[in-house]
Amino acid sequence: MATINFSYVSGGITYSRTFPVIKLRGLDDPDKVKFFPAFQREMADGSTLEIIKGFRRVFTVTLGALNVAADRQFFLNFLQHTTRIVQYSNLAGVDCVLSNPTSFENQWLYDTKLMKYFEVELEENAIYTVWPSLVQPTPDTDLYIKTKVEITGTEASPQTLTTNTAPLATDDTGAAYPAINLAFYAVTIIVTEYQDSLVNRVGDITQSGSDISFQLAHSDVGNPYSDGKWYCTITIGLQAK
Repeated sequence: MATINFSYVSGGITYSRTFPVIKLRGLDDPDKVKFFPAFQREMADGSTLEIIKGFRRVFTVTLGALNVAADRQFFLNFLQHTTRIVQYSNLAGVDCVLSNPTSFENQWLYDTKLMKYFEVELEENAIYTVWPSLVQPTPDTDLYIKTKVEITGTEASPQTLTTNTAPLATDDTGAAYPAINLAFYAVTIIVTEYQDSLVNRVGDITQSGSDISFQLAHSDVGNPYSDGKWYCTITIGLQAK
């Protein structure tokens, strides 16, 4: 039976668990998507103005009955933490959010308490203009997390961030980032915004000596945090090639 891996970050620590998956719909093939910003308006001349910048995948994971209490508790922890990664087959790890962030309810197969059936709908925490390519993952991923990084870059003038340089001088543990050579590591940058501010990565990851650099910009259509600034959590994932 195929398996799927769920992981979440709590207190700077990554927790991960692999489950048998009965059904996965919408991740490896475009079964369901959500358009962004999905703006449509009827004009005075009778025409329709439509703006769609991209899309995000919406996928459903069916795990079936989880008979072990620790598995059920892990799944609930996965649902309530905001930094979530789903890894399946030869697809790259997917940073995701809940389609329904208000509640979750499992089902009891045959009305039996010991056969709790888990199915959840998730959305990708990224916007694409073309369907993502399949990427063969490499086991043993290291994650380095920095929470609430202020993003001053705009779409017109992106901000360049470099590991071991402020605001990424250290990760959340206070440790320096390791030497990262793009020739030896596949690097993933995961951006998780605060509130409804939108932060995008611009361009490619580049080598800067023994560090890496990348550019971020807060979107013109997003809203700032309550203090008027834009923030995000930056997770850097390293996979040895």
